Amino acid sequence: MSQSMGPRLLVSRCLGFAPCRYDGRQLQCELVDALRPHCEILTICPEVDAGLQTPRPPMNIHRCAHGAIQLIQATDQRDLTAQLSEFATTSIPGLDIDGAFLKAKSPSCGVDSTPHHLPDTTTVRDSGLFASHLRQYFPWLPLGDEVGLEDPETRHHFLARLFCLGRWRHSHQEELPGWLEHFHRRHKYLLMAYDPKRQKELGAVVAAAGRHPDASHINAYEYGLRGALQAPVTRGRVINAIQHMAGYFQPSKQEKEAFATALRAYQSGTVHTEVPLEHLRDWNTRQPNAYIEEQHFLMGLSAVCRNDSPLP
Repeated sequence: MSQSMGPRLLVSRCLGFAPCRYDGRQLQCELVDALRPHCEILTICPEVDAGLQTPRPPMNIHRCAHGAIQLIQATDQRDLTAQLSEFATTSIPGLDIDGAFLKAKSPSCGVDSTPHHLPDTTTVRDSGLFASHLRQYFPWLPLGDEVGLEDPETRHHFLARLFCLGRWRHSHQEELPGWLEHFHRRHKYLLMAYDPKRQKELGAVVAAAGRHPDASHINAYEYGLRGALQAPVTRGRVINAIQHMAGYFQPSKQEKEAFATALRAYQSGTVHTEVPLEHLRDWNTRQPNAYIEEQHFLMGLSAVCRNDSPLP
């Protein structure tokens, strides 16, 4: 486990930590390597931790006609469903994490990338058994694998949510006077980008809490925060938040036109969130605005979205 004040991230152990893959290999992932100095890493291999050996025969997920799944070893048709399900259901409730970065296509860890074999011999892509249990138990949890997170837009929102929950963890632990108001202020536009209705509701919680929130305020805010971060990303909501931030600047006519072009490109799906945000960062270098500069939705994620460092 690495020590960090960053988010607490669960990572598949085979992604650079141990040779525990079914074939005895250890893999490397650039994004995991970039995140390691900035997160508190916990590793897991659901198959080894459930008692399987390394190396071991590969497994396949078979989906029955009524929808249930079975994990079957390819060589001897051994059914490992009960063994791996028991590990998932007993281990997941004890996890205290802010996100999970798992191994793609794995029958245990894949996130929407694992082949499920259907009775008619076709396959569909879905999640592995452990990943499915994790999503069911923690529906708000940022969850991804190295294939899904290759997409810059998916990576941006995974990391934005992960680091937001990490900051919540540490703000909540410190509980300095005014900490809840400070947290909400810095995340206003990030929350607006995901769920503007909940963003306003959370603002009301903060106003009622004052500088010394009690347990009821904290619990209400945490519930709303998780709900907001669980909301599906829509480009319209992201554009709304970006336009609100843009209102704090006075760009030239040419800059306004370039910004509008970037927003149209983002709306059409030809560029990702970082492109219009770069315009606001550029404006802020010439017209510094302390309130906008502290917004986590604007600052800090450009480097990680390029797989560079430093991270937020």
